Amino acid sequence: MKKLILSILVAAASSAVFAQNYAGQFLNINSDARSLSLANTTAVMDASSFAIWNNVAASALSDDSFAASASYGMWQPSAADAQLISVAGFGKLSDKLTINAGAKYFMHQAYDVSNQEGIYNGTFTPSEYAAGLGLAYRFLPDLSVGMTLNYIGSDLGGPKSASAFAANLGLMYVKGSFRAGLTASNIGTKLNYGSNNSYSLPMRADVGAGYTLGSADASRFSISAQAGMLFADSSLTAAAAIEYKLKDIFRIGAGYNFCSAESAADFVSVGAGLSFFGVSVDVAYLLGVNQDALSNTLMLNLGYAF
Repeated sequence: MKKLILSILVAAASSAVFAQNYAGQFLNINSDARSLSLANTTAVMDASSFAIWNNVAASALSDDSFAASASYGMWQPSAADAQLISVAGFGKLSDKLTINAGAKYFMHQAYDVSNQEGIYNGTFTPSEYAAGLGLAYRFLPDLSVGMTLNYIGSDLGGPKSASAFAANLGLMYVKGSFRAGLTASNIGTKLNYGSNNSYSLPMRADVGAGYTLGSADASRFSISAQAGMLFADSSLTAAAAIEYKLKDIFRIGAGYNFCSAESAADFVSVGAGLSFFGVSVDVAYLLGVNQDALSNTLMLNLGYAF
């Protein structure tokens, strides 16, 4: 029974279902409400507390010396009924060097457990987590590079829990109103749950660009676009988003995310945020387009920066 449940969870651990020799799909689930509200245009996202999960290189270009946030999300509440909790932040070690840290914990829907005779003997809640440290270095005034090393744990109810190590890489360029970014994520070892099969991590690569009109002292409009590849099934992704900010106090954004995989759920994202005296609150909400799986997904952030 547990082997059957394990194979099902490995195949359906996220909205995009890949071949069954891949696992750890939660790694590609965004825990940052702001970038999620902007359709996951993470490669080109300007620095925030969640740079370690977006583009770690962006933190070296930030004007803030310190930033930290916590988030809570209800992921696919009508389909998977999963929950995601995350904490992340960065601190400047020097004008050029920034250290990042973060952890996220993903809880799948609980299921009933029975023995070989079919007798119910409790419930089990599959869970997965990742924790990492990263460094970002600004080696040119407008260009930075970063790297994150993550430890990944997964307990889906198999003969044993699995673990792996992975690296994320990032490159970020910001010149005036223009920004561009490149990321490669989930490059690492395989997950093995105690069987003859090992499961690769869902490696991906993304590239994006964005442009901002306006001034931080007044109103600003930002547009972002991103394209990527999910190596699990060689599927392509594309996303575009727009955001309006009023004096860095209020923001509202929306975007559209597309994936070429037949099993993937395209979505429309919307979100808003407030910031006062360094304290920020952000919310994101998703609407599924070709499937209902992602509809009503909700993510909330609470953060502080100076």
